[in-house]
Amino acid sequence: MKNLYKYILIFLVSGFLAYQLTITFLPNIIYKIFYSKVMERDRQEVNKVNHIALPTDDSKFVVMPNPDFLYATAFYDLSEGPLRLTGNMPDSTYWSIAFYQPNTVNWFVKNDIEFETSTLDLILKEKGTELTVTRSSDIAESPVKKGLMLIRILVTDNSPEVVERYQNWQKTIQFQKL
Repeated sequence: MKNLYKYILIFLVSGFLAYQLTITFLPNIIYKIFYSKVMERDRQEVNKVNHIALPTDDSKFVVMPNPDFLYATAFYDLSEGPLRLTGNMPDSTYWSIAFYQPNTVNWFVKNDIEFETSTLDLILKEKGTELTVTRSSDIAESPVKKGLMLIRILVTDNSPEVVERYQNWQKTIQFQKL
């Protein structure tokens, strides 16, 4: 009977440790692999926005991407200070911005309805960093120095003229150092 309790305890402790290791380390490992592949494949730069065309059934950058969205992505690094994210966004369709930690935890989400205008002006800074802002901007306080930004813009009509207009809005999205 003593051996049975010992085996149950070993099983429970092993299961708990495996769970904790998976939750703590696996997302970070996946992020690092994804980061490396994107940086090599797309020659992407940190703090530079990557404007992605409407996905097709041949698109491989996201598993099963929504074909109705234009995406803008960027790996951010706040080691050298805060960044300002600017852009002209469509005022007649849904769009959203989200920030993720390397462990895939989403720490900020805001959509078009929550912004007062269609002009995107957001300051991204590390939590606890002192900052004096001279103009009215939204502020996102990152709990980490490095992470991922994702902006999605809903394209309601796939006609070439409409897609081009939305892509022109998408191309205005940029990071700038403060």
